[in-house]
Amino acid sequence: MNIMRCKKEYVELLRKLKEPKQNEVSLTDPESRLMKNRGRIEPCYNSHVAVDDKNHLIVDYNVTNAPADNCQLSLSPRAQKRRLEQKRIDASADKGFFSAKEIEKCVDNGIMPYVPEQSRYGGGLVKKTGIPMREFSSDKFVYDKSADAHVCSAGKRLAFAYLDHETV
Repeated sequence: MNIMRCKKEYVELLRKLKEPKQNEVSLTDPESRLMKNRGRIEPCYNSHVAVDDKNHLIVDYNVTNAPADNCQLSLSPRAQKRRLEQKRIDASADKGFFSAKEIEKCVDNGIMPYVPEQSRYGGGLVKKTGIPMREFSSDKFVYDKSADAHVCSAGKRLAFAYLDHETV
C-alpha cells in the first residue's frame, strides 16, 4: 500500500473522530458502534423486538447503534400499542432497560412496564415507592461450597443444573 494513500486514509479517520458526538470510527461498518457482546467488545447494533404474546407474532422491531438499553424501553411498546390499536398494553424487559424516565413515558402512554430494578439488592426507587419486593432475590441466597449449591433463607437447596445440548 502506498504510504501517502495510507496517511491520507488515517488523516480522514482522525477528521471523522473530531466531528461532534463521534468518539469512534468503524472500518468495517461506519454505522455500527462498539458494544459489549457476550463478554467481548465488538462493533455491533442493538436490536429490540416487541412480540404479541397471545399470537406469538413480532409486532415491531427497532435496530439502533445506541449501546445502552436504558433509553429504549418505551419505543417498541408504543409502536406495538399503535399497531394493535390497544388503549393499554403490558411490556416486560430485562434490568438493562430500567430507567425512571422511560418507565414514566410508558405509564403516561398506557403501557405497564415490568422491568426489574438495576439495584443489586432491590433498594432504591422501588423500595421507596412501596412496591412489594421479591422474596427470593439473589442476595437472599448463600452459596454452600461443600454441596456446590445455593441455600435460600428457608433452608432449601438450589443445586446447579444444566441442559447438555449435545444429548438433546
